[in-house]
Amino acid sequence: MRVKGIFPTTPFPPSYTLLGLLAVCLMLSACSGGSTVASATTGNSVTANPVVPSAFVSTSAQQEPLTCSPKQVVSEGGYSTCNIKWLGRLALPPSTISGKLIGNIFYLTSFLSGVYTFDVTVPENPKQLANLRLDMGRLMDGTTASVVENEDPATNGKILVLSRRPMMDTVIIDNSDPKDLKILSTVFGATAHTYTCIDDCRYAYGSDSGVILDLRDPKKPVLLPNKWWDVTGRVGAHDLTEVQPGFVVVSANPASFLDTKDPANPKLIFSLPKTPPPLIAAVRTSAQEGPIGHNVIWPGQGTDKFFMGLSEGIYNGRCEVFPQDGRSLYLYDTTDWQSTNQFKLQSRYTLVSGNIADTLNGGGIQGVDSNGNPSTLEVGVEGCSVHWFEPNPNFSNGGLLAMSSFSHGMRLLKVTEQGQFKQMGYFVPNGIASTVAVYWITDRILYALDFINGQVDILQYDGPL
Repeated sequence: MRVKGIFPTTPFPPSYTLLGLLAVCLMLSACSGGSTVASATTGNSVTANPVVPSAFVSTSAQQEPLTCSPKQVVSEGGYSTCNIKWLGRLALPPSTISGKLIGNIFYLTSFLSGVYTFDVTVPENPKQLANLRLDMGRLMDGTTASVVENEDPATNGKILVLSRRPMMDTVIIDNSDPKDLKILSTVFGATAHTYTCIDDCRYAYGSDSGVILDLRDPKKPVLLPNKWWDVTGRVGAHDLTEVQPGFVVVSANPASFLDTKDPANPKLIFSLPKTPPPLIAAVRTSAQEGPIGHNVIWPGQGTDKFFMGLSEGIYNGRCEVFPQDGRSLYLYDTTDWQSTNQFKLQSRYTLVSGNIADTLNGGGIQGVDSNGNPSTLEVGVEGCSVHWFEPNPNFSNGGLLAMSSFSHGMRLLKVTEQGQFKQMGYFVPNGIASTVAVYWITDRILYALDFINGQVDILQYDGPL
């Protein structure tokens, strides 16, 4: 995530002022999480992907017909399709950034207020169990910051790995008792925008720093001298994903696939094609290079037919003035990838601005139209940008997925068996939305995190699975 743009005038709790939040973001030199590209990976790069067939391109202006009515529902929480019900809101200090569900415990991280644990046994009514602050001192306005940079918490439910870039260190937390979080150790000189647990958190890889941490003894972690990116030509990343034990995908340009059976010494399996930079550097304003530089998902632990990924945009204004990368989710067909070392680009879902003449119920200050798209100039953190997404627990060679998209709120999409995207619903919170992440707590209940306001919107999907 990259924090840039116009912040809203919505008042924050007294101890967490806008100045404090802005100061944190200014101090985080890696708030962008952009990939650091020293040189292109050689590996087994393949030929460029074909242009996406126009028949398979869908946009946020194409809402699938709904069996419920009215088409748009206005609640205290915001605007949604009639198949998505707003159940309530969990109020937290601003700058919620990420979460992870393990069993019935939901872990949530915040730039300003640290790490939280919630019991979600009753997902409609989460109960806070603990909050561990990781203080970095006083900000300019006198508030205390607790900066946790990771957008993708690295945890197995026993230990939690979190970076504190302003402190230039990484903390290892004992979270085996979600009611009593304790710092086990601190690794000085090791930071990363995101960490990824490797081999059940026996190791951890840092994204844009390339670091490898040996966590076999989490009380005495070891920063290894080599880096995972030594095998990718020193191409850094925004995030890494362990799709199955021993198999890791690097979200970068180019995206790379690693054999991590020996986590201390990963090997390059192959890389997708590198997307060349534009002739005019100013044209590229996304936070990461290429179409899938932010994060990827390969359902079924890498056995699913479909592979999906995206890059984050920095798109305040009208969507159409910005490149497709940064406001699009891409889907690839992985058939025969073991023999071909390539994927087929199958479809794309792209955010578009709304129609000011089509704003049901007023559409709030964003002018949310009947397809859930803001029709006014999009401002806030990233505006018209896609971000973290997650498949429904029932996803298998197609199905539902939920995606966060800042000013566009939460988008509910369906992937057909043919690999087409269809928009099945949306939720756009009141005010200036900054939906930074969304998670399936059950196959019906979702949590949508808002970065600026700190809120967690609790949503229920009532449509077909």
